[in-house]
Amino acid sequence: MYISNYKKTLLAIAISAVLSACGSSSDEPDTSGDTSGSTTTIDATLSGTASKGIIINGQVVASELNPDKTVKNANVGSATTDDSGQYSLTLNDSYEGGAIKVTVSAIADTTMVCDAASGCGTRSDNVTDANANGMVDFGEQYKPAALEMDALLPAADDSASISVQITPFTHMAAARAMSQATLDDAAINSANSAVANLLGGIDILGTAPVDITDPARLGDATASEQIYAALTASIAELAPDDSNGQPDFAAALEVLSTDFEDGTMAATDAADSDSVIALEEIVMAASSVLQEADATDTSGVLNDLQQEVDVAGEGGEVTPTPSENAGDSNVEKAKAFLADLRTWGVTVGGQLDAPSAAFEQQIDLSEMAADMIQEDSTGEVVGFGVMALMDYFVSTPIGAGDLADFVADDGTSPFTAGTMSASMNADGGMEISINGGSATLKGQTISLDMTLLMPADGATSNSLSLGIVSADAEGEYSHLEVTAGTIEVMLAGEYT
Repeated sequence: MYISNYKKTLLAIAISAVLSACGSSSDEPDTSGDTSGSTTTIDATLSGTASKGIIINGQVVASELNPDKTVKNANVGSATTDDSGQYSLTLNDSYEGGAIKVTVSAIADTTMVCDAASGCGTRSDNVTDANANGMVDFGEQYKPAALEMDALLPAADDSASISVQITPFTHMAAARAMSQATLDDAAINSANSAVANLLGGIDILGTAPVDITDPARLGDATASEQIYAALTASIAELAPDDSNGQPDFAAALEVLSTDFEDGTMAATDAADSDSVIALEEIVMAASSVLQEADATDTSGVLNDLQQEVDVAGEGGEVTPTPSENAGDSNVEKAKAFLADLRTWGVTVGGQLDAPSAAFEQQIDLSEMAADMIQEDSTGEVVGFGVMALMDYFVSTPIGAGDLADFVADDGTSPFTAGTMSASMNADGGMEISINGGSATLKGQTISLDMTLLMPADGATSNSLSLGIVSADAEGEYSHLEVTAGTIEVMLAGEYT
């Protein structure tokens, strides 16, 4: 069975959306030099979060640039970040349709949340010291000595609502774009895409990093928002100290910018030099931040980045390749949605294994029973199964597939046998199934049969219900059954 229309619809759930963020207009700005007529106004809104940690009362200014990288219009919109680091500005009448640089700067009353796992040095301001220890601890606000970060985006369309985060990584991409001979849409999209791919596919402009020091906000954030926050926080941990022992962000941003101007990044920093910020250092620092925040990376990004480091080796470089469709907002939405689906697969495995660990801690088991639980992998196999079905669904014509062909993002797969198939159910949804699955993981062989429900084609909603219709995994130590397990996915916009 080959259900091409259904597959295309779900593969690009975000593509067939009401694209409120991608408005367009046939009107072009008047560049003829004839001042006798009126100039078309491009009414676009930029909004996002400024984070290195969260920047509060930061000054945000948008400027328009010429292709030769000089400033065409110095202020085409401005705003101030709120207590969550968020801002919103509407381009004013001076904007004429060119590339836009958005800059956040620290002014007199700007404060920043310390998101470095080891803290941010000695307090030298009048900001409240929560525990009166004279130090800027993780989660406390303080006044940064100096801060200026950029983000670059291509020409804005009329009526567009554009998500523009400002982080060390957008700053890094901006420097890459500015190093090109001509600053055009292609150069900007390519640079932003390269840094996004360096970070495992995170949309550096569209993904809002959460305040990783706030447990409530962290708990409500997506896996991508969490890991993006951890990665941005790593720069505070890696920045050299100023005279107060506080992170010197200007120096750290300069290192990131200079290093990546040629499109490459050092994999390791064998000399432990302040003049290099290597990918491995970012991975380690981000891991420390997650540990300090009592969080884990369910996106799999840190694991992927470490593999990049391992492949490059000591003294090697990582060279991310921009996506062919860089700058296509439809493609970016589809990629983000599929990343969320994979995160769900990872989370399912982790959550299903969790009860065994909790049970081990609560009662006194014999050594044999403890070993049995430690080696139990049934939940993890179900998680692998979800990822296998997602991979099959988006990359193979609907029909029979070989489960043994599935390879996870880390290059491994526990499956040695089994088939995958798909069919429509009575409600119009798609059921994709594993039959006769066989996996070897952590020393035991596990059989797996499961069915995953995808939503009906053609429905328009702000949320999705995904679910495991059934899963039956049986190994040497346990027999796991899942019935009608569902997950509610709240979408950023209305999708079909």
